[in-house]
Amino acid sequence: MNQSLIAVRYAKAIFAVSQEKKLEDTLRDDMMYLYQACNLVPAFSLLLHSPVVKPSQKLSIVKELFAKDLNPLTINFLTMLISNRREMCLSDMTRNYLDIYKKAKGITSVIMTSATELNIDLENKIVNMISQKFKTKVELTKKIDEDLIGGFVLRIDDFQLDTSVASSLNKLKHTLNDAAYLKKFEI
Repeated sequence: MNQSLIAVRYAKAIFAVSQEKKLEDTLRDDMMYLYQACNLVPAFSLLLHSPVVKPSQKLSIVKELFAKDLNPLTINFLTMLISNRREMCLSDMTRNYLDIYKKAKGITSVIMTSATELNIDLENKIVNMISQKFKTKVELTKKIDEDLIGGFVLRIDDFQLDTSVASSLNKLKHTLNDAAYLKKFEI
């Protein structure tokens, strides 16, 4: 079976259980923790994907690593994954859980990239504008990219608004190049 389908099914199942037990916020924190562990700790990812390490060994390592920090429901979920040999899909499952959680809670992820740190007033105005326009809660992620020179790039799901100076200069460059190219062929 396709691994992405597996990841979605498991994420939907654990989200349904978390809703039933009124633990969706707690599990959201756990899934974020596990997602970061999968993607930022190479040794953990290697453990999950290793065909050499026995499931019983993986399970004892995972319990030792996470038992104190994660909800028992999350530990049971990890136990089930490892028992069913689906642990290599954990990163995708946690990402899918977070997406399902956001959709259920009406949260939209917004990434704002700017050349410098924006002042808090402007940041709040942008968040409020997006919140009102899309009728959603906004989860803002800020990034700094000095190559933008000025302005910002706002990414809301699949929509992108690029008001950066670098983008404007690039568009101007293409316009001037096109004009120069067309002038060569004038009679």
